[in-house]
Amino acid sequence: AASIGTSELFFTDDSGVYITRTRDLTPEKLREFEDSDDVTRIIGVSRAATVQLSKQRLSLPVEPPHYDEHNLWNSNRPGSTLFMPMGDVGQQLLALLAMYVSNGYTLYDDYSGCLGGKLQPFIRTGIINDTPQMRFALSHIEQAAYSTTAMELSLICQN
Repeated sequence: AASIGTSELFFTDDSGVYITRTRDLTPEKLREFEDSDDVTRIIGVSRAATVQLSKQRLSLPVEPPHYDEHNLWNSNRPGSTLFMPMGDVGQQLLALLAMYVSNGYTLYDDYSGCLGGKLQPFIRTGIINDTPQMRFALSHIEQAAYSTTAMELSLICQN
């Protein structure tokens, strides 16, 4: 989402718990897959970015709310792999704030009906323009952070 890239991939199987640190990877080219030789290279990059966190399968209670009921019979069972994509909503929120503020928007706390912080000195000097059309509601940016993080994680599951 907006190329912020906050996701990491955790997974567990019979040999332990792992993280593939995707945030530490730097793309080598704009299109990583161009021919069949790239598959081997990408697998190597993924293996190098994967770190074992534990030598045991992650133990989760096999009951709701930890699992949806339709997954109780097969999720995280011996012989299976459980993939857990995770996103950093805090980093997503900070990046979105930076993008909106750099475009002249002022954060407005629509829950309490006031500006998001003591911004009067910045308004007086003209750094911030406090016009109604340039106010960005806190509830909207929070929702944007949640939804863009979810989009990013769903792309991991799809790909």
